[in-house]
Amino acid sequence: MAKKFITVEEYWGRKLTGGSYYQWMARMMQIISAMETGNQQFAGYVTETQALLAKLSLLIKQSGAFEDTPAVKAADNWRDRAFTAIFMHIYYCNFLPTGSCLYAAAKKLYPQVKPYTSLQQHEMTQETSEIAGFLRILNAEGNQAAVATLGLTEIVAELAEQNTIIQTEMAKREQEDAARNQMKEGETMATLRAQIGDIYETMLQMLNAFVVMGNASVTAAVPELNAVIDHYQQIEAQKDGKATGDPSTPGGSGSDSGTTTPTTPDSGDNGGDNGGDNSGDNGGGDDSGGGGTEGGDEF
Repeated sequence: MAKKFITVEEYWGRKLTGGSYYQWMARMMQIISAMETGNQQFAGYVTETQALLAKLSLLIKQSGAFEDTPAVKAADNWRDRAFTAIFMHIYYCNFLPTGSCLYAAAKKLYPQVKPYTSLQQHEMTQETSEIAGFLRILNAEGNQAAVATLGLTEIVAELAEQNTIIQTEMAKREQEDAARNQMKEGETMATLRAQIGDIYETMLQMLNAFVVMGNASVTAAVPELNAVIDHYQQIEAQKDGKATGDPSTPGGSGSDSGTTTPTTPDSGDNGGDNGGDNSGDNGGGDDSGGGGTEGGDEF
């Protein structure tokens, strides 16, 4: 009886949104690049795919509002509260009895910080710049003692840290915008996915050929590759409103239609027939959710 081989499922992720497609392919490249042997044969394909994924990521991020990114939103909320606490503490201490040391410290600082009233209501870039100016005043050598007297040293340091987070994120966004502007005309999510799909089809054929030839490290990676594929098949099925695990669902977790079982090394059919018809369509997936990463996509 001929030996059966468990090979990598034929799956193309055509209906995945941009964010899900990026996550799926990035994870597949991570697994493939980690294989101990056969890696030299795949290295060039992995590098090329990762370069295309980087471009795809730029287009996915383009449609997301900068202020809505988790790191920026959290830092902005925190610094708004911190600025308000610092400013209002200085303001109220300015009305304490004149003999109080807190009054003297606030009297020194308040005229300097007064121009920054309500800066947290300003646009993100303007607010970031104004907080940097606010911090320069509080951290000035002649003002550090007054800040310490008011008990504000720690919260001022934390405000500086949160503002730095936003400055760093803003610089990253500017670099992404610059890189996006250098992309070739006509490079869209659809064209990039089509290019990635063509490369992935070649890699899939190679992977399954290595399995048939008995390559141990590639064979060992197949279960993990198929587990990732099954995960994103479920996401795709949920997007279509189909029950996961239903044997009637094409590519669903209850279907074994994607697993090929060639009986001899000469069969030659395990990697290409289905992929040859579909690889050019990889860009045709629905990218309506491409501006973000869907919850539950991480694997």
